[in-house]
Amino acid sequence: MARFDIKRVADFALDRADEVLAHWAPDGSYQGAEYIALNPIRSDSSKGSFSVNRNTGAWADFAADEKGGDLVSLVAYLEGVNNGEAAQRLAAFLGLSEGESIPPSPTYKSKPKKPAGNSWEAVFPVPLEAEQSCPTTHPHNGKPSKVWEYRGQCGSLLMKVMRFDIQKDGTRSKDYRPLTYCRDSNSRNSWRWKQPLKSRPLYKLDLLAKRSKASVLLAEGEKAADAAADLLPDYVCMTWPGGSKALGKADFKPLHGKEVILWPDNDAAGKECMLKLAAILQAMECKVSVVCLESLGPKWPAKGDAADVEAAGITREHLATLITEGKFLTPYQSVVTEHQAQNKGGSNKGPKSGQFIVNDRGVFFPVQGAEDEPSLMRICDRLDVLALTRDPKGRNWGTLVRFLDPDGIVKEWNIPSEYLATEGGAEVLKQLYSMGLRAEAGQQPRRRIVQYLQTAKSPNRYVLVNKLGWHGNAYLLPNETLGTPVEPLYFYSTSPDLNKIKFSGELQQWREHVACYCKNNTRLLFAVSAAFAGPLLNLIGMETTGFHFFGDSSQGKTTLLKVAASVYGGPDFVRTWRSTDNALESIAASHSDGLLILDEISQCDPRIVGDIAYMLGNGTGKARANDRGGVRGNAFEWRLVFLSTGERTLDQQMAEAGKKAKAGQEVRLLAIPSDTGSGAGIFDELHGFAGGAALSRYMVDKAALFHGVALYTFIRKLCASNLEKLASQIRRELVNFAAELSDDVSGQVRRAAEKFALVGFAGELASTAGITDWPKGMAMEAAKSCFSAWVSARGGVGNLEDRQTLSAVRLFFDLYGESHFTRWDREDFTADDHTVRTLKRCGYRKTLQDSNALEGQACSETVYYVYPVTFKAEVCKGLSDRKAKQLLAACGALERDGNGKFSIPTRLPNSGRNPERVLIIRPHLIPVEDDEEKGLLKKKAA
Repeated sequence: MARFDIKRVADFALDRADEVLAHWAPDGSYQGAEYIALNPIRSDSSKGSFSVNRNTGAWADFAADEKGGDLVSLVAYLEGVNNGEAAQRLAAFLGLSEGESIPPSPTYKSKPKKPAGNSWEAVFPVPLEAEQSCPTTHPHNGKPSKVWEYRGQCGSLLMKVMRFDIQKDGTRSKDYRPLTYCRDSNSRNSWRWKQPLKSRPLYKLDLLAKRSKASVLLAEGEKAADAAADLLPDYVCMTWPGGSKALGKADFKPLHGKEVILWPDNDAAGKECMLKLAAILQAMECKVSVVCLESLGPKWPAKGDAADVEAAGITREHLATLITEGKFLTPYQSVVTEHQAQNKGGSNKGPKSGQFIVNDRGVFFPVQGAEDEPSLMRICDRLDVLALTRDPKGRNWGTLVRFLDPDGIVKEWNIPSEYLATEGGAEVLKQLYSMGLRAEAGQQPRRRIVQYLQTAKSPNRYVLVNKLGWHGNAYLLPNETLGTPVEPLYFYSTSPDLNKIKFSGELQQWREHVACYCKNNTRLLFAVSAAFAGPLLNLIGMETTGFHFFGDSSQGKTTLLKVAASVYGGPDFVRTWRSTDNALESIAASHSDGLLILDEISQCDPRIVGDIAYMLGNGTGKARANDRGGVRGNAFEWRLVFLSTGERTLDQQMAEAGKKAKAGQEVRLLAIPSDTGSGAGIFDELHGFAGGAALSRYMVDKAALFHGVALYTFIRKLCASNLEKLASQIRRELVNFAAELSDDVSGQVRRAAEKFALVGFAGELASTAGITDWPKGMAMEAAKSCFSAWVSARGGVGNLEDRQTLSAVRLFFDLYGESHFTRWDREDFTADDHTVRTLKRCGYRKTLQDSNALEGQACSETVYYVYPVTFKAEVCKGLSDRKAKQLLAACGALERDGNGKFSIPTRLPNSGRNPERVLIIRPHLIPVEDDEEKGLLKKKAA
């Protein structure tokens, strides 16, 4: 391989600087001799921190505190290579060969132009159809000698890294190239030989998901990670793409709270890299240890990593001995202390005036010390600025910060920018101190904290949202966004662990050990299908939907919930009704476009359970003052499917507090009997198990082992599909379902039927996608079965309010027919003088004998003459008296006059000769259940 004089290449490149800059830092502009551009290896959204001098080649990246004196060092920085390699790449670009004299500078007057399609971003995960078109060779390097696949927690491909062993002119070198599937600003998709600009995934996320309780070992580079995995099989050995200079671009959130071991390369740069990484992990509540390189012995090579263990004569058994004896690892803090001692507290570079310095020891502000020597004033513990935020409307800007409280617990707060403009930022300081930030005493440090927050810059921009689920065509999960959002999203919650979505095991394992045993079991099929229905609500604009399984204890109701929960996560995905209504708002928002599970309705206060059911179904919480930097002024919003259980229905639970469920509450929480009538509780078929209890235990145990992957796969397939076409398909299915209903079915039942139909469709969609492996049509039949059971449990297909009104009127006459109505059995217009005096009289009652009764079968009826005012105030208390009159007249229990009026002029006892208008009611004609005999489905033609 040709070798070049670095200075000669730098001088030659300077004469053609415009070409070089347009190629390596495109889309820039000149301010005098300074070329200002976005740093192409960072996800900057604004220019200013990265510049190159056109006349000298000197460059600086102020955000990363990196700089250089010529264009060769610039290329080395941007390409992540040494200066020698950078000179070769630069010479190749300029067409300069070894030994060639430097030609005169070309005339090049035009400024760099923005290349077409320069704006691009990675697509995670890679769509299934795109995997087939993934390049297997590099256009210049040929076939790779090694390929590392980065896969997501559910095994889906995210990106690749390829190694190329290059032989040229008798010299052997290696080149690493990332390969990412991207979408440009024109929505064109293609594979690119580039790293993702941001949120780069970790290597071996799929293994981490399978072994969620194992400790993690991080090494620098895929080769080192694979070598460490062979040596230490008890650990999940991982790395990140891009090496030490790309720490800030990697997404380490999947390691939150885990025990992590760092294996540094045996050089200063490797150790410095792991120190920075340790700080990142500690902020994520990780327990961090570092491999003690001295324990590997004197033969451990310089720059050595895990891939050099065999060459150093170290065996797996030797490492196991070191671990057993406690010599292999050293606590992170002791490494930090040693590093600080070696560097005497930090870099020997003096701080620049006006710049804050942030490290593990805190936030510092440069000041002038004695004899104008620069020194640092500590103002507070480490306080990291993660991003600048704004709401979806571009308002309510804020600064997202993170720090550790005195107990080492990670705290995050999105500080509204307006707080910094009032009372010198006193409200900000008050809240930070309350959350546990420790600051130096005195006015000066407090002022500097506010100044630090006001002047802090971050290349990261997030749209602040207070709900998970769909945002445009992107689906936001707690730690990942599937699909492509218009802008990066950040789910902000004061309780980030509200959503328990977790991944464990493979989809095939969940399918074989959980979904398989739902077959031919209508309640299980329906519950699992309901879990898939949550993400479909938004596509057709359907409201939040709830289903409540009720019945005696030990029928398997909680099993239903845990099996349904396994679509999303483990057993802790199941919550209880014990949560307060205020807490449920944030919980519901964190389950938006998904599934919320609430077990045992009896644990909820009967006085508020109806309000909670209504609030959940309404999809909107109360607007509250926001002091934690959420989306200010916006109430929580959600759209979800929620499942509930209990021995009582919602109406029965409310009755304990003297309340009655309204139709709006009932249709938001549809009560389905959990007992299928087969004698095995929730089960129709036991699949060879000895009983329902045995099958229940098996399914619960397996759901705890294999979960979450079904949801991930389902959402991924939704994001890859035509959502508008899918929405049309759903609507057609709902219409087809409704077409089977008889004409007697009320509007309320039809509204409920749509919800059952959506659940059935969701189950069918999951089956078609290969997620559940259920036979075609089985999920929809289960939905129809549960719909019929719901109709039977509610008493028929009629309107609930109508039934409740008629029942209330009939109950009034049953309870107070004798005490509130004076007996009037005489032929004249006087009341019976021998009866007990009537208190709170509502009218009169007369017993009539049926003259058409058969001989020996005397029959009578009691007719009530009710004052209109008392009918409204007493009989229909809490009801619509007009509606009650219409319903009574419709069933023949209320007489009308010749003009169709409900009240009829009648001469009443002791009321003189002038008749009074009264309602003449025959309560025995009021049906107890007016629709039990009405059919649910249309009769099929013979």
